Formats: sequence, C-alpha cells, structure tokens
Amino acid sequence: MQLFEIKHLAFLLLFFTLISCSKMPKNDSFLDTTEIISLLYNKISEQEAKFSAFPPEPPVFPIKKKLDFDIKIDTNKILNALLRKRGKSIVAIDTVLKGAQLDNTLDIKDIEYADILKKLISTENIENIDPLKIKASKYSLIIPFTGDSTQLQNKETKKITFFLKFSKIAYNEELDKAIVKMSVSFSKSNGFSSLFFMKKENDKWVIKYEKNLTII
Repeated sequence: MQLFEIKHLAFLLLFFTLISCSKMPKNDSFLDTTEIISLLYNKISEQEAKFSAFPPEPPVFPIKKKLDFDIKIDTNKILNALLRKRGKSIVAIDTVLKGAQLDNTLDIKDIEYADILKKLISTENIENIDPLKIKASKYSLIIPFTGDSTQLQNKETKKITFFLKFSKIAYNEELDKAIVKMSVSFSKSNGFSSLFFMKKENDKWVIKYEKNLTII
C-alpha cells in the first residue's frame, strides 16, 4: 500500500471517529454534580468558620435598648485570624451519593420543582464522585470516605470538624434546575439535613432556597 493511500485511510478513520463522537448525546450532569457539591461544601465550610469566629453572645438582662448606630466589624480580618490560630477545619465527605430516603408525603409549593422532587424521592441507585474534583475551600480541607465513616482511623476522626453526606442529585430534563439533600454531622447528637433547590443562572449553579428537614 502506497504512503498516500495510508495517509488517506488514516484521515478517513479520524474523520468518521469525530463524526460519531459528535453524534453521541452530551451528558454534563457529572460536571453539574461536582459544581453543586463544591458550592454546598464551600458554603457550609464558610458558615462553620464564621460560627467559630463569631459565637453567639449570651443574652444580657435586662435587654438594653438597641443602639442607633452600627458597629463595623472587619469580618475577613477576624476569619483570617481564626485560620492562623486553629488552621483549616477538616471535613469528611462521603464520596458515594445515595438515594435521599425522603418521605413520599413530602410536598413543596414550588411547581417548578415538583417533578424533580418526585425523581429525587424515587431515586435508589448510587453515584460516585471524585473528591479531587471538588473545589477547594479557603476554610477547610477534605478527608474522603466511601459510604462508611468507620473506615476512617481514630486519629483521623479526632481531627474531623464535621461530616458531610449528599444524596444523588435529581435534575430536570434541561439540566438547569436540581434538588439535592445534604446531611451535616458535627457529632452523633449534633447535626442537620436540608434540601437545596438549585438553579443554573448564567451557566453557574446557585442556591434558590433551602428547606430544613431534620435537626438533631
């Protein structure tokens, strides 16, 4: 076979490969899932840091009249001081996304998300995420585990600030709305779970609103 024919055949193979790939349906839900989990992980990490830096003050009795002026606080300065003092918090994230295990009677008033909620409730299969794809947080570091936190060694669990678990995310057909359940555990008797209703705006996922489920 002549050199020209070999080059021509190679070109045709490459051309048909590109054509077949372009016809394959695009599934960006994996990228969307990573972006949503990164957003929620960063949100709760920042909230935990702020709670540690600005603990609620005990009530003073009798309650004094509210002052007419606001005291300006440099939030970033105080948060940075906290990071220098204690270092970043450690967050253990379950890399297995499971069914949300929600009550079938759970209902919402938002019609836009009604079908997505039904999909979330009926989802039973699992999905794995790559912890290296989760966007890094300024306030915390990640220790991944798969499904069972007992696999973590005692030395690791003592350093962990809180545990995070996510359900598999339910999307609408257009992949511009989604619902996910996030569970946060600070200890066996301290945590909460919430549903997050997400919406894609300008190609970025944002939290539209949150529905609290349980507090322990």
